[in-house]
Amino acid sequence: TLLPTDRNKLVDLNNISVDTIVTLTADDNLSDSNPAKTTTVTIDFMNKIYYGKAIYPGAINSAFLISLTKELKIDRQKTFVISTSTNEYIWFASPVAYGAASFIANGFSGGFQLEATISHTNESGGIENYYVYRSINTNLGLTSIEVI
Repeated sequence: TLLPTDRNKLVDLNNISVDTIVTLTADDNLSDSNPAKTTTVTIDFMNKIYYGKAIYPGAINSAFLISLTKELKIDRQKTFVISTSTNEYIWFASPVAYGAASFIANGFSGGFQLEATISHTNESGGIENYYVYRSINTNLGLTSIEVI
């Protein structure tokens, strides 16, 4: 008979820093008709993309990216609608590892430029190189953006 303290085991995942597959097996070690049970869990690491509207910042750095809307993604593709006014640009940033982005704004290709490539430290302390793009124009009003 298992004691209650033997029924639960803590698996330390703190040192995992890349995509990892963890296989968990439970067995009561009895020679009976209850075979061991196994399950597999996949831990996928994703980086964030950042997007939003802002006036031109004093510096294009991690603090600026973190101030934008963020989303965990496995690639750079994103569609969003945003409204800008006087002096506001549309900004988009994604990891360099996701490749260079292209933009479609209100059905037309282009309208963005690569503003910077930075070494970004995220909220968890992870460091990754990011491409930071901005719209060429400000005050675009309601705009539908597709990032491909």
